[in-house]
Amino acid sequence: NKVPRAERGVDWTERVVRLYCVHEMKGNRCFSLKKKIAAHRKQRGELDQLAAFETALENALDGKVLNGHDFSPSFKSMDRKALAQDLQRIFVALEQAGYTATLNSGTLLGAVRDGDFIGHDDDVDLAVFVKGATEKDIVAAIGRLRDDVARTMPFATDLTFSKNSPIVKFNTTAGLQVDLFAAWEWDGKIYVWPHTCGELGHDDVFPLATQAIQGIDLPAPRNAEAMLAVNYGENWRIPDPNFTFSWSRARKRFARLLSAYASFLRARKLRRIVGLGKA
Repeated sequence: NKVPRAERGVDWTERVVRLYCVHEMKGNRCFSLKKKIAAHRKQRGELDQLAAFETALENALDGKVLNGHDFSPSFKSMDRKALAQDLQRIFVALEQAGYTATLNSGTLLGAVRDGDFIGHDDDVDLAVFVKGATEKDIVAAIGRLRDDVARTMPFATDLTFSKNSPIVKFNTTAGLQVDLFAAWEWDGKIYVWPHTCGELGHDDVFPLATQAIQGIDLPAPRNAEAMLAVNYGENWRIPDPNFTFSWSRARKRFARLLSAYASFLRARKLRRIVGLGKA
């Protein structure tokens, strides 16, 4: 910290990030600086320096992952076979409750590319198809999904809604962190918050296929490659730990859904306060 600000270049910043990671401090700040370092190195073509920094950061994290706001155990440090079995149990419970669900986002990416969880990831993403004619209907269905998870999955803990994203979140007793993303079909077009907004058609997803994780076959979109290209771009096959999803673009494209979701959360909170319904 005694280094003058004018001399605090990228090398100094890398050392600060590594130090924070060793002590698990300032997760938000670390994540932001890590993205800026990666952008700087890529812009200057300093890919060897970027690779060295990422290796040093992995060593500093020592089996944990920097997930944007906190530090948590990465899949690399966990029993991935047991987690895959836990994930299979979730799919079975969702199907028995009447839902169609598929692997989604990073979990789908790891399954297609490696047949495994992504080592530096720390949670699983599933797309759960709900029905409704309007965004308000979709959000109401997300509320029912949360209640059905509570009813049918005794192994689900810390069940909650994301504060600003139409996602149902929970953990399992085996230590798996789960995000259930809303998905639906309108007029033959597929929508999956936050990445697919009608770019895919019914036949890209249904009938569902399977992708294996740790040798366990799990439901996946029929054309998983097409969905991954929409989500991550045409270079999705190339691992990129510094990939940044455009949340600002997603918020614009799904603005009406997010507005309905915000209203839903406010109404649910009000019912809880006045004692008229479940939390």
